[in-house]
Amino acid sequence: MCTAAHTHDVEVRVRVWDTEPETGSGPWDKQDEADFESATGDVAIWSTVHGRLPDLISLGAPGRWRVRVSCSGRAEAKRVSEQEGVAYGVEKYVVDFWLQR
Repeated sequence: MCTAAHTHDVEVRVRVWDTEPETGSGPWDKQDEADFESATGDVAIWSTVHGRLPDLISLGAPGRWRVRVSCSGRAEAKRVSEQEGVAYGVEKYVVDFWLQR
């Protein structure tokens, strides 16, 4: 999933679950899911501007995981970045990981 705006800072919250979390009826503009395999139990974060960030997300165990990314504020972030400049914290993401059994 790509961000909607070209110039902005996004808010990202990562959650790690023992089992699949409920999808929820949050204010999501978009949700996507994918399989993910971690050989180390960690996930690196990459930015198109900054490259690989130094902090890792610890999943707790290596293995086959499922990941769901949910986002909101896409249209507003696009509007702000095109009309006003940098959109700070308008577009928000929640990234849920759970171990596949």
